[in-house]
Amino acid sequence: MINDSQFDWTIEPNLRTLLEKAVSRYRDKTFLIIEDGETVTYGVFKKEVDRIADVLKNQGVSKGTLVGVMLPNILLFPVTLCACYTLGAVMIPMNVSYRSEDARYVLNFSELPIMITTAQIYSDTISGIRESCPHLQTVIVDGALETSDPSVKALADLKKTDPPEPEPLNIEPTDLATILFTSGTTGYPKGCMHDQTYWLYLARKVVNYAGLTENDCLLTAQPFYYMDPQWNLVAVLMSGSKMVLMKRFSPTRFWENAIRHKATFCNAILPNLLYQAMPPDLKNKHSFRIIACTILPASLQRELEERTGVPWRPNFGMTETGADLMVPVEAEHLVGSGCIGRAVWGREVRVVDENDNDVPPGEVGEMILRGKGIMQGYYKNPEATAEAFRGGWFHTGDLVRMDAEGWVYFVGRKKDMVRRSDENISAVEVENVLVSHPKIEEAAMLPVPDDIRGEEIKVYIQLVEGETSETVPPQEIAEYCASRLAPYKVPRYYEYVDSLPRTPASGKVEKYKLKEAKQDLRQGSYDRIDDVWR
Repeated sequence: MINDSQFDWTIEPNLRTLLEKAVSRYRDKTFLIIEDGETVTYGVFKKEVDRIADVLKNQGVSKGTLVGVMLPNILLFPVTLCACYTLGAVMIPMNVSYRSEDARYVLNFSELPIMITTAQIYSDTISGIRESCPHLQTVIVDGALETSDPSVKALADLKKTDPPEPEPLNIEPTDLATILFTSGTTGYPKGCMHDQTYWLYLARKVVNYAGLTENDCLLTAQPFYYMDPQWNLVAVLMSGSKMVLMKRFSPTRFWENAIRHKATFCNAILPNLLYQAMPPDLKNKHSFRIIACTILPASLQRELEERTGVPWRPNFGMTETGADLMVPVEAEHLVGSGCIGRAVWGREVRVVDENDNDVPPGEVGEMILRGKGIMQGYYKNPEATAEAFRGGWFHTGDLVRMDAEGWVYFVGRKKDMVRRSDENISAVEVENVLVSHPKIEEAAMLPVPDDIRGEEIKVYIQLVEGETSETVPPQEIAEYCASRLAPYKVPRYYEYVDSLPRTPASGKVEKYKLKEAKQDLRQGSYDRIDDVWR
């Protein structure tokens, strides 16, 4: 575990108390800046929170009520989140890219009685599924909308200029605050149940790790329905800093906003794209002290630090578990090593085999976790909860190796593998080799059933702009892999694609969409063994 005993680990009893204390301390200080939009102080923000809390209360929302929120990155989203904190309600954020089936599933599975959305999203997505969502009693719409449905209500008509002060409320640390549906790459999403302490401990870990104070500025570019902007908000309330919320991720605008608003900290996504979009002389223009990020290619980490002049430190966390592993700022010896961190305060980490027995240091196994600030379980899914928490440890599904000092190195997803002739092959290992080719932009690996070897490897290749399958033939790629991988790891099938499907916030490749694209994954591919296009 990282030596962080010098930090203050006390937290407020609940998120409402945190909000109220932050406003009393920093009322006239800038709290939130919406990209190309509003800039609000702590005090103004709290007034908007009280207005929305009053609206929700008058529509029957009370402690424990589930409230759906399907909004883009506008001020109303964080305001509604904090209104739920105020009432002790449970927010269920919904992805704005959901279409009818996705939205219907979340609405019906969670039996949501009320939701807030925009007029445009209601017209495009929700209106067509209302009749098949019997539990949805009230839809509050931001914006102009013509409808004869009495259950659809305009937010502007419900807001009061001077709402009453919120009533006192007893909110326990174990009371639910949110249910976040994971953007998993297979099957239906599962709802992660987060109590008050999940968010408070997550934010406290980041505040301590990054040394956040009232002089800091956090920049977030992810959609607010994902976890990062939400813990960013809690961390800002905890530290008295301010937050810049981008409308959507754009590598170019990321750097523009970072420079304009003098951002000092962020949890960066898609670092490859950020690297490519770096403006000239960036080192002398930005104000970052540290940039946290997800798993980084070893060579890229050194390039990022050289171009920016600040530490880029990988970390590991999940929607289910919050913040688990971090690489300290001072750990310069780990730059370029592929390390994703060591256990933070309140977290225990083990690496186990298929029988949950610890593997020796340096050997690959599944990472399992336990400790403070982990979700309560999957909503209305006791089977999945029991399976994930078997033996009292949360099973991440991630394959790692951990050295004798507790430093963890990511290897790949447990299920993101090919088993070829009894040999396990990690997709991450093969994909990293492929993207190191100067003419390959992105790559994804999938298993293909094989009568002889059990499974064969297929890879999807996205070439850099200007290259084609004629200028970079599959034989060249196979030879490139053969010079860098063991023979059994060299892919057999190669398919060229213009782009890979990805989740909006995390940027993970949605491999299930590739699997569902065709019945026989060999079709449309070059077969290296038979030297034919199928």
